[in-house]
This record gives sequence, C-alpha cells and structure tokens, in this order.
Amino acid sequence: MGSTNTTPTVSSNKWSKPGDIVIDSIDLISCAGFSVDIKLQMAAIVIYEDIFANALSGYINLIDTLNLSKHLPIIGNETIKIIFTTPGLDNQARKKISLSFKIFKVSSRQKIGGSQNQTFISLEFVSEEFFFNTGTKISKAYTGLSYSEMVSNIFSDYMLSNNEIDAESTTENGSEKLLTFDTYGIKNFIIPNWSPLYAINHLANLSSYMANTQMCDYVFYQNLEGIYYFVPISFMKSLAPVASFKHIPADHSTGKLMQNNARRISIVNFGDKMRDLSTGTFGSTLLTFDSTYKKIEYDIFSYNNRFSDQIHVSEFPILPRQNETMSEKIMAHRKFLPKHSYKYDGNPDNEGYLDFSLNRHSLMNQIGALGLEVDAPGDSRRRAGDIVEIEIVSQEDTSKKSEWRDTYMSGKYLITRIAHHIGNNDYNMIMSLTKDSYDEPVPDKKDAKISIA
Repeated sequence: MGSTNTTPTVSSNKWSKPGDIVIDSIDLISCAGFSVDIKLQMAAIVIYEDIFANALSGYINLIDTLNLSKHLPIIGNETIKIIFTTPGLDNQARKKISLSFKIFKVSSRQKIGGSQNQTFISLEFVSEEFFFNTGTKISKAYTGLSYSEMVSNIFSDYMLSNNEIDAESTTENGSEKLLTFDTYGIKNFIIPNWSPLYAINHLANLSSYMANTQMCDYVFYQNLEGIYYFVPISFMKSLAPVASFKHIPADHSTGKLMQNNARRISIVNFGDKMRDLSTGTFGSTLLTFDSTYKKIEYDIFSYNNRFSDQIHVSEFPILPRQNETMSEKIMAHRKFLPKHSYKYDGNPDNEGYLDFSLNRHSLMNQIGALGLEVDAPGDSRRRAGDIVEIEIVSQEDTSKKSEWRDTYMSGKYLITRIAHHIGNNDYNMIMSLTKDSYDEPVPDKKDAKISIA
C-alpha cells in the first residue's frame, strides 16, 4: 500500500510566492501508540487561534488510500502532531510551528465517488490540555495569593499534571507553556467543583493588571506556538505593530509587498450604537449590596470621562468629545452585584467590584466596535494578539490629494482571531481584526458641505 506525492517541493529557506509553506510532518498516533505520517494523505488543515477561546482547535481532512480507518484504527481518540514553517521569512524565531492536538471527533467519513479505495475523512481536534480539562474538577480554597498566582497554580496542578498528556512545562516549540501578567492585590478564592478552565475564566473576570488597574480586561487563550496567556487585552493594544497589510495589485518585483498584500479586506462591523448603548459600552451603573452591613453602594461609568484613563489601539474615541450624549446615558445598562464583607477573614472587600466591574464591561464591549476580516497569504509568524497596520483606499478620488487612505478605517488593529488554512503547498490566513478607537478625531462640529456632482 502506498501513495505517490506529486506536490511540488518547496525549500524551507526559499520563498517563491505568497502562501508558500513547508510541512515537515503530520503524525497521527493511535490510542494504542501506533504512529504514521499522513502528510501525503492530507487534503487540508485548518487551525483556529482566538484570544476569546481558551485553546487552539481545528480540523484535518484526509484522503485515505491506505485504509487507516481500519489499520490504525481511527476512532476519534487519536493524537496528531503537526510541524510546518513559512519559508524564506526574515524573522526566523516565530516561523517554525510544532503542535500536538487531541482528536475528539470523526465528523465525516465517506467514499469518494465510486472509488472503493479512497475515503474522505474529516477529523476535529483541540489542544490536549483543553480536552482533558473536561474531565477534571477542582474543589479547593486559595488564600493570600494574587489571581495571577492562582491561575499559575491551577494550570500546573490540574492541567499539566494530567497523566494522559505530556506534563512538560514547555511547549513543542521550546517556550514556557504559560505566561501570566501579574494581577493587582492579594485575594482569597474558593473554587466549588469547577473545571480548571472555568475557574481560570472566572478569575480573569475579576482581575486587574498590577502595573495599571485600568487594564482589567484579562483573557486566557492559547496562541499558535502553544503558549497559554493570562493577559489583559489592554496590554496587547499598547504593543507596536508587527506587520502591515494592503489590498492593492501585487508588485511582482517586491516579495515583501506580495506577502503583505491582502487578497480581500472586508468591513464586518462599523459600529452598532444601539448595541453599544444597551450593553453599557458608553454609560452604565453598578449597584452593590453588602449583606454584612446592609449597605448599598454604587458606581457609574461614562465613556468620554474614562477614555483617557484606558489603553486603546489608537488615540481618539469613536464618539466626538463634545457633541454627543451617549456617555450621559448611565441608566441604559444597570448591573447589580451582591457582596459580603469579611467573607474571608481579614479581607473586608475581597472582590472589589466597584473598582473594576463597569470599566471591564465597557472595555470588553469596545473591542468589537470596528471590525475587519482580512484574507492574506499565510505567515506563521502572525499571532492572535498581534497589532497590525491596515491601509484601506478611500472611496473618493484621491488623485489630487496627499492622503489616499480612508483615515477612519485605516490604521492599527488588534488581531483577535486567525483561521490558518493549510494545504499541501498553499497557506492562507483569515484574520479577524478589531479596533476600539480612531487615528483621527471625530469632529464636534463640521460646517463644510459635500458637493455631489
């Protein structure tokens, strides 16, 4: 039994066209320990990377000519190891990817046409830590620790220690598996029979960054290198751009321009003010009731009053500074949170909802204010959480103007999600980009009129 590989060979250190990829190996390992390289049977791989998802996931499509379904066998409980790289790029440090996943589902298996010896198989996979998280529960009290320290303990004690996976503290690519950003304050917390990831997500909702408590938009996710991050989104927004993308005809004499020339840029969200108003993006009120002292306290949030204290992708708010009323609608969204002073001995207000709750609520809603979808040639150096520059051509005639870009939609964006689409010799990525601010201010008043010929 065998198969002939007719796919053109791509050098691992020579770039010839956008979307080049070198797949070193794709090993499928049965639950009995039998391993086979299925690179020649692979039709497509898609890997999803998302800052709002706890782990990498995806699927692989196979053209099975070796009857692997029987001989391996494939039952939906295998391990798959993938090693690939983007050839010929300048920054070598991030481009080689080595990942291990747990297959959890055979989502399709069917004969191809009238063939008796070719079967199409689609296998869904997810990171091993995420898979085994489902069968683990925690009932434990943590005292005298920061939330980031609790996350580190949960990760090492309950996610890495699972005897069904490799308990190494480093990824396949040699980096530490968990990177946490220190949270503010010493806290106490009781986990009541929750899964590790549910507990970590709950702690993210309560966390503020030690260096700047306004940065209270923590998320927990895994990037393409296999590293788990416990980090505020505001920190990502403060980073410098690592790449730029345009949608212009390819310049065949400039490889870099071709690599960064997006095949498609679509505007998927340009503001939904009804949603923003009703969800408390611009104004909200929080009431807390202390059952110990029978005391009600409140906090209010106003977008324009808080904007300069927060970290944003760009400099200017998505509302005008003066001529707007949405920031005054503090009753548009109301939250009620009960609390219990001295629930933990010696700590009068362990959660501190009044310090962060409305701020986090607005920040998490702001991040979806402006959204693009960009289809670009694959680049294994890009990560969810990166900042990139996007240049979008203005719809008007700019031939006599120095500024040819759409100044509101162009600029810096945060990558929130990447779908890495990998074929035998083709690699593209569909990126979800978002920004919560503009590079140019929204005018408070504008007297000029537009003449339509």
